[in-house]
Amino acid sequence: MTETTDPLVEEGLRSIASGERIVGGYAIPVYNLNDGRRVLSERGFLAVIGVKGRGTSNGHRLKKILSDRVLRALFSKNVLMAIEEPIRFKSERNLLTFGYDAEILKGFCVGFVRAREMGALKTDVQRRYAEYCQTLLIAFADLGIKAWIDEATGYQKVRERDALHRILDTYINSHWARWSKTFPDEFYQQIYRLKGHPFDPDKVARPGFIGKLTSDIVYSRLAPGVLDELERKNPVVEEKGYRQRKHHQWLTEDHGHPKLREHIGNLIFMMRGASHWDSFYRNLQRAAPKLHETAEFDFGEA
Repeated sequence: MTETTDPLVEEGLRSIASGERIVGGYAIPVYNLNDGRRVLSERGFLAVIGVKGRGTSNGHRLKKILSDRVLRALFSKNVLMAIEEPIRFKSERNLLTFGYDAEILKGFCVGFVRAREMGALKTDVQRRYAEYCQTLLIAFADLGIKAWIDEATGYQKVRERDALHRILDTYINSHWARWSKTFPDEFYQQIYRLKGHPFDPDKVARPGFIGKLTSDIVYSRLAPGVLDELERKNPVVEEKGYRQRKHHQWLTEDHGHPKLREHIGNLIFMMRGASHWDSFYRNLQRAAPKLHETAEFDFGEA
């Protein structure tokens, strides 16, 4: 790898996360690119398929491996084209790096295993490549090649955090909205019935257990991370012992509230059909398990 202003490097193409996987005693450099692709360095690609030696060849060594006409016929056009034109990108140290899309490695391995099955391999070296490829295909079947790379680069945490941010942006506003009646009386009436408590529709104040139950059966089941973020934005004020706002005042009008109303309607339907709380709760756990137990993420400022 060398510093470059190579015009063949796609404009702005660079690594945003990198790491190493240990395969066969080799530390294999792997990358996440800013266009979403997962990439193995050329040296890493060669090492995982059993090619001995190190150093860059600007793609020539892989081209040579697939130079045999009979062998080439057993590989897909996508694999052949990718081998002919390695990806050129800037590493995080601003160095020119040659690499191959992770999916190409999978296609390459499929081609070599197929060639072995058809008796098209002529040398011990080719047969060694096929053995390595077979092992890799088994590994990828268990984990998936993209996850195999993301695990090494740490990118799965970025991916999970970004996905969670998108969910929270959809469900939760940056500021609370004015209160409006959201939970119908029947929601509370059914809870009281199943819990064996008398229900007075004219009594506005609710006992403390209602708030905990609402967090449990409603907000923790809307979408991953929603309850955690609502509790962060709308904490209990210690000196008062209650929250300044209702959780639903933080939900978005176009997505959060419709999902909330839909879920409440489903809960009421399920409670109507239950004779006691335990049977309702067991059915709820099967139909809509909790989603708020998430890894800790830094959400930044609201």
